[in-house]
Amino acid sequence: MTNRLPYTFIALIAVLLVGGWQWWQKHQQSIREDAQYAGFVKANQSVKGREVIHLYTAAWCGYCKHLKESLDNSGVPYLDHDVETSKEGKDFFGSHKFIGIPVTVVGRETVEGYDADQLGSVFEKAGYKVGGLQM
Repeated sequence: MTNRLPYTFIALIAVLLVGGWQWWQKHQQSIREDAQYAGFVKANQSVKGREVIHLYTAAWCGYCKHLKESLDNSGVPYLDHDVETSKEGKDFFGSHKFIGIPVTVVGRETVEGYDADQLGSVFEKAGYKVGGLQM
């Protein structure tokens, strides 16, 4: 009977180590997911109580350049995601069925393509004054 005690003890330690290892792996995954979510929230926090503007553009796009110039000249902050070179731009554009650029996202509002009136309305609803949108 005394010979079985060391084997039982070793088996108990092995079970505890495996269980502890599995718990640690799951805990680390949770920490990574929390960090990713925190990064997403930080990137989408409002600017002075306003929604963040996300532009999905390409370097060769004339409408994209004009939109960014209008925002820059109006002092309006935005995040630019190139759909050809940035991971965020590729992921977003690839996961939706957009057929044109620029794509402008402000909160829950999305404008595909360049429509000065629609963009002006979306920016105004979000509290931004953007001039020079008309081409």
